[in-house]
Amino acid sequence: MKTDNPIKLGVEAAMKDMKFVRKSSTWHRELDETFLVVDLQMSNFGQQYYVNLGILVKGLPLVRDRLPPKENECHIRLRIEALKPGEEESLRRLLDLEDPSIGADERREQVRAVVADVAAPFLAGCGTRVGISDAFRQGRLNHALIHRVVRESLLV
Repeated sequence: MKTDNPIKLGVEAAMKDMKFVRKSSTWHRELDETFLVVDLQMSNFGQQYYVNLGILVKGLPLVRDRLPPKENECHIRLRIEALKPGEEESLRRLLDLEDPSIGADERREQVRAVVADVAAPFLAGCGTRVGISDAFRQGRLNHALIHRVVRESLLV
């Protein structure tokens, strides 16, 4: 990835370590039961970014007949802030290039760390149907958008 954007570089470093494959600003990893997706979205109104996470469950109807899926085509979708209750504001500042309180190198490393230490374990845990059901029962999907087919087939 040719960029000096510390947010993109931090996400890229974490995704590479997790064996995800990049296409544009989206990374995916195919497992036996799921596709795991991480998407870096830039705001239309400034230099703010969002780290969106998605899980597509294989064998369930697809939103679009295309694999690997985009984040907005996944059965389960959430932003990384949903995994860090009480820390939403610090994550927003971290993902805001207009916030001068964090230097580029520090921002890159902190973004890499939060993706590796928060998103990676969550996605790994949701890499199977059983893992998704467990995450739901434990409340880790409370702030996620969950497609009806997942609720009806896995979360009953």
